[in-house]
Amino acid sequence: MKTSLSEDAAETESIEKKISDETIKSAIMSVMERRSFVKSQEELTSFVNAEINDNFQPQKIRVLALEIPEIEVRVLTKKSNREKPTDCPSCGKRLKGLHAKNLLNQKVVVGLECLRCNYRGTLKSFAPFRYEFSLRK
Repeated sequence: MKTSLSEDAAETESIEKKISDETIKSAIMSVMERRSFVKSQEELTSFVNAEINDNFQPQKIRVLALEIPEIEVRVLTKKSNREKPTDCPSCGKRLKGLHAKNLLNQKVVVGLECLRCNYRGTLKSFAPFRYEFSLRK
């Protein structure tokens, strides 16, 4: 329940201020066209936030960058003691197992990959620790 007119005005202003995903994607492309390579999710977020004069979360910027075909997102992984994921830690889609045959000619899982965002991890090194963004040529 609203207690004052100022709360109504603040809510109306925040609704009007909402920036579309397409505007954010356009800002991401603009940044990438100028820089061609960005070494981290946080760095890309700071450039995009400065471009559109707003404050978005790094995860939102990363997910929107994954939707732009002209941008390649590279996921660098590190070792983790956690249980191997079933869904991609980068974009949330289902992971596919990478298989190889062992010396007994048995098919075994040797890694995980995401067909949407090109995430790849081994069974020991699958936790993302950095995202790199580059403009595809």
